[in-house]
Amino acid sequence: KEAACLGAAILASVGIDTYPDAESAVSDAVQFETIIQPNPKNTQLYEKRFEIYKTLYPSLIDLLREC
Repeated sequence: KEAACLGAAILASVGIDTYPDAESAVSDAVQFETIIQPNPKNTQLYEKRFEIYKTLYPSLIDLLREC
């Protein structure tokens, strides 16, 4: 559940040759509890909200960096 820590551990395990590559390490370390697929019926809604996000993001980036 701590993705950043898991990613660091995966890369470290590759760095010390526990695994030959990141793909092998990920295969052993990552387990999916649930796979969520987007609902194709909501494509227009997703696209509309993504456009809103892209418009808002530039004005929020400085504020988000302060957090």
